[in-house]
This record gives sequence, structure tokens and C-alpha cells, in this order.
Amino acid sequence: MDGLTTSRRPAPHGRWDGIALAGFVAFPLIVVAGVVWWATSVRERLPDPVAVHFGVGGGADGFGSMTTLLVVLVVVTFPIVLVMGLLGSTRRNPRILRRTLGPMATTFAGFMAGMVPDLVVPQLDRATAEGVVIGEAWTIGGTVAGLVVGVAVAAALREPAAVAAQGPPDPALPRGPHSEEVRMGSATGMKVLLTVWVIGSAASALISPGLAVLLFLCVPLLAQTMVVRLRVDDDAVRLRALIGETIPLETITAARPSRYDWGDSGGVGIRVVDYSGPSGGRGKRIAVASRSGEAIDIDTTATNWTVVVPDGTADAIAGDINARLDRLHG
Repeated sequence: MDGLTTSRRPAPHGRWDGIALAGFVAFPLIVVAGVVWWATSVRERLPDPVAVHFGVGGGADGFGSMTTLLVVLVVVTFPIVLVMGLLGSTRRNPRILRRTLGPMATTFAGFMAGMVPDLVVPQLDRATAEGVVIGEAWTIGGTVAGLVVGVAVAAALREPAAVAAQGPPDPALPRGPHSEEVRMGSATGMKVLLTVWVIGSAASALISPGLAVLLFLCVPLLAQTMVVRLRVDDDAVRLRALIGETIPLETITAARPSRYDWGDSGGVGIRVVDYSGPSGGRGKRIAVASRSGEAIDIDTTATNWTVVVPDGTADAIAGDINARLDRLHG
């Protein structure tokens, strides 16, 4: 987990967010455990063997043990939910990252939990599983419910107040007049990928509506930095994407022009990037990147950021931030 978290100072309010732990970890795991308990309780009403695999039309074409099916469900679901939920709950990750990771845990749990009644209910009180047709309603409902819970918990998250910077930035860094808000659009390749994904997700509904819902729920991950806006104000630097964040000016220690290369940094989107290697000195950072190109590094007393900006604007934006910091510190 350390490799996926940023190099933040210890959180003054503890390492873990209680609301996030309850919503992103405890709740989805309890729901999955409850569904497994229910399926176990009605096992005597099921045929032996049960249908465990279904074809394109929803008809049963594979049979096996309900116990084995439930064991696989637990072995697959619990670790994924636990890892995503804990990453979304630790204050070592900034809120913008936790708001992405946490809802993934609840949504996945809802999808997996919903599949169980869709599989079990059509087989109750049948002498044989031959001819059973699987449903989709519980899977779709569970997935959507998991997303709603995840988004609600994410909206309730609060970022602990960071320590104020102790002085102005290095005099060698650029200074400049107030800058205008900038808008950064994604590269053409990402737009094509998103279009193909949406078309493929819609087509998958012909095979399984539940699968289509899950694929559509991946669209926000692809689209999270399709458009990124950055504005510098007297009190904060404001990032606006699918998930936005506000960086209080008083916590910023420096801003400098930089570059971002998605090939060297693991892709585009909102991600943790480690620049601690031989070329380094920049350490672990949260990148908000819609493409490769000019960027600004914003260092704070809590989280360090790298934000891709339109080419030709990095010097002006960094200069604006540093000049405002000079005035802030007198």
C-alpha cells in the first residue's frame, strides 16, 4: 500500500477516516457477508448441482456446487473491496484520490452481491437446474446501489486542515502577474478510447445488461480528466475536473514549471506518480493529467501536485502563484 500513497506528513487527525472506513470497507463487506449467509441458509431448497454458469441468452450451461461458488465469491470480492476501501480511507491519500478509489469498492461489492440472488432465486424449489434462466435485476440494482452509497460517502469526506507554509517560495522561482483560468482538454487518443468504450459497453447489453452496467460505470474513470480547469485565486488554487479539489494558498510552499509524460508516469487521469528516482528530487505526487505536455508542480505542506496545463502557460501560472505567496507572507 505504501507504493500507492503519497508522501504526506502524518495526519493530525489520525491515519484513518472513520466515515470512509464505515462506508468504503465495513458496509460493503457486511453486505457481501449477509448475501453469502442468505445463500447458505436456502441451500436446502436448491437443486444439486446448481447452475453456476449461463450462456448469452441467460440459460444455464454449466453446473457445480453452491459452496464452491460462494467460496469463489468471497475469495474474489473481499480482497478487492478491502484494498480499494482501505486506499479510499487512509488520510495519507488526498481527498481527490480517496473519492475515486472508495466508490470503486462499494460499486464492485454491489455488483458481486447482486449476482448471488440473480443466480439463486430462479433455482429455488426446483428439482433440477436444467432450463434455469438467470435474472439481471439484482445485479443491476446492487451495482447502482453500491455506486450511490460510494458517491454519498465520498461527498461526506473532509480533508484535514494542513499546516500553513512558514514563508515565501525560493526567490529563484518565477513571479508574474495574475493569470487567467486555463482549460486543458484530453488528447485525441483518449477521446477515441472513450468513444469505443461507450459503444462497446452499449453493445454488451445484448449479452448481459448487468455486464453493460459495470462497463458503463468504468466510463467516469476514463473521463475523469477529459477536461481540467485550473484557476488561481487569492485564497486557493482550484482544480476542476470530474472530481475537483481546492488547494489552500496558505499551505503552498512553491510552484514551478514542469512537464508530464504519460508514457513515463503511468498514463493519464488522477494518479500517484513517483519521481524519486535518479532524475528526481520531485518525490511522490498526485498528477492531474489529461495528456502529456507542460505542467506545474505545486508543493504544499501536505500533498505535492503535478497538474498538466496548456502549452505556453506553465511559467505564467507558476509565477502568479509564487507572487501571491510573496504577498501572503508579507
